[in-house]
Amino acid sequence: MKQQTETNLRSLAMFLVKLERNDAISSLAVMLTLSAVSLAAYALTGDHSFKGVSLVLGGLGCYLFWYKNLKLDYRDECESKASPRYSRYLPVLAVGVVAAYFGVTLLSHLGTDHLFTTFTKLAHLVPASFISKKFDSLFS
Repeated sequence: MKQQTETNLRSLAMFLVKLERNDAISSLAVMLTLSAVSLAAYALTGDHSFKGVSLVLGGLGCYLFWYKNLKLDYRDECESKASPRYSRYLPVLAVGVVAAYFGVTLLSHLGTDHLFTTFTKLAHLVPASFISKKFDSLFS
């Protein structure tokens, strides 16, 4: 019984470590997806502020990816698994910092007050009946 418990806890620990490694990739994917949605809003409206939001989201996603991988590499080094190359994620960090900088610069020049108005106009492009049908189908 005790050996089975140890085996189960070891399996759980291994799963959690793999989950943590996948978290870096999934957070990057989520941020880049949100960035793509913001770019689609820019394409539909022509509002350059959405492009700024997209750049900021993409930059933050790259930063999160770099930070989580750096932390995991350091932990692996402390456990003496391997001697990681910390510089392999520096290009991702550089792209993230540049994208976030340009996004913040663009947003500071254009302002963000009109984003809500533009987003409301975007929401009116999709009929309310379509949204309610999709929402109802999720819960039926």
